[in-house]
Amino acid sequence: MKKYFSIFTIGVALAASLSSCDQTDAEADKDATPQIEYCRVCDPAAADSMIVSASLGSRIAFIGRDLGAVQQVWFNDQKAKLNPTMVTSNSIIVDVPTSLPQEVTNQVRFVTSKGRETIYPFSVKVPSPLITSISCQYASPGDALVMVGDYFLSTGDIPVTVTFPGGIVVEPDSYTKETLTVTVPAEATTEGFIKVTSENGTTTVPFKFLETDGLICDFEPDGYMNPWGQGGYGTEGGVSGQYLHFSQTAAGEWSWNNALMWCYWNAASGKPIARGDLSQLGLRFETNIVSWANLPMLIWFFKDDETTNVDGDEAQAHWMPWSSLGGDTPFTTGGWTTVTIPLTDFKYDKTGEVDNRVIGNIEEFYNIGFMVFGAFAPGTQAFDFDVRIDNLRIVNIN
Repeated sequence: MKKYFSIFTIGVALAASLSSCDQTDAEADKDATPQIEYCRVCDPAAADSMIVSASLGSRIAFIGRDLGAVQQVWFNDQKAKLNPTMVTSNSIIVDVPTSLPQEVTNQVRFVTSKGRETIYPFSVKVPSPLITSISCQYASPGDALVMVGDYFLSTGDIPVTVTFPGGIVVEPDSYTKETLTVTVPAEATTEGFIKVTSENGTTTVPFKFLETDGLICDFEPDGYMNPWGQGGYGTEGGVSGQYLHFSQTAAGEWSWNNALMWCYWNAASGKPIARGDLSQLGLRFETNIVSWANLPMLIWFFKDDETTNVDGDEAQAHWMPWSSLGGDTPFTTGGWTTVTIPLTDFKYDKTGEVDNRVIGNIEEFYNIGFMVFGAFAPGTQAFDFDVRIDNLRIVNIN
């Protein structure tokens, strides 16, 4: 989660003053008791804004006198990491710790090299829940939907709740600070955004439930847009009706296997497979991987309405979720989950080499090919292949 907290940059003038700081301030202030006059943000555009609270992870500046000898800054019972170059006689720049306090005092404590202390009233705000991923955007009623993020918190007075599209409010089955599990209620059949509420606020999950945006194919009926007539279909245990089913006993390397290939062929419609900025788009689908090892799945877009060729010049993505296990152990998802492949990851040839391939203008493409094809991971062997895919779509991911 990389961009959910704003860390303010240091003002030019303040940075300049800090760069000139040396041991003189620490020596001059060593016998003094620190005095805090006020606290402000470190945004140059809001340099005059005084604050009495800040969120976890925020960068702030305490302004006062005799601060040069301060060596420790504590927010509640959490010690901040203090950079000596950010400490002068008149200011201390510090990041509020991201860890949660066990004891809330709503105070900041400043401790000098000689143990002199100053207490300053200041509260730390805990953000509303942060959601970085959900296990499956097409989770069915009765399924366990797992959310990963941070700040799923409750004191008990205000319980954490989950609101599904249509205003259906339920309590989670369980949660920790960083994960939450909720059973999808029977009434949750409407496309839309889920919301999670804690004592610190409400957050909208950034992944649409039952998402149909940018839908290319839901694999109904059989052979939909698939003139190859290859690849199988199934319905048992589906996430939303019929799905594409790749299945082969002891799948071999570099094998042109009809059961492990599929094509969406739609150039005749004149409708591009997607529109938009390539850097903002991703190929998304639900998958249930029962068994997969060794072999990559090659995915590529193409323009021609007559032929498609894995040996062609199109930029490919090589989807290999088993690689985290090394290839010598079959990988499984344990049920349906949602996968997103950024379109910028389409950059390989069929051997997996990067040779400056890019998709280019996505609006020039009408078709998409899937093929399980390639060399085994070194030192491994053939395994049974069983992968199900549904709800193929291209969506905005930023």
